[in-house]
Amino acid sequence: MRPIERTAFTLDEAAVSSAIGREQLEEWIYSGELPAFKVGKKNGKTIIPADSLRNFLRNKAEAREGMPPTSPVLRKVLENRRKKRREA
Repeated sequence: MRPIERTAFTLDEAAVSSAIGREQLEEWIYSGELPAFKVGKKNGKTIIPADSLRNFLRNKAEAREGMPPTSPVLRKVLENRRKKRREA
């Protein structure tokens, strides 16, 4: 029996599958660059179609694009890292 091919990923699964941080994926989704949708009410899951993720990442790799240093998500991530270091 052949394994079933994934047609979509949750945000966390996409992060693990692509080896890209959840924050980066959220930034791309929020900006409208990466197609995704919510399933469920209130605390629904973010779903990313597998083909969309593959095509998006392929295009990013070809263009050699990443998270811009001015990204509000990146600033928040770096701020949290600095805060954790100070607390340690």
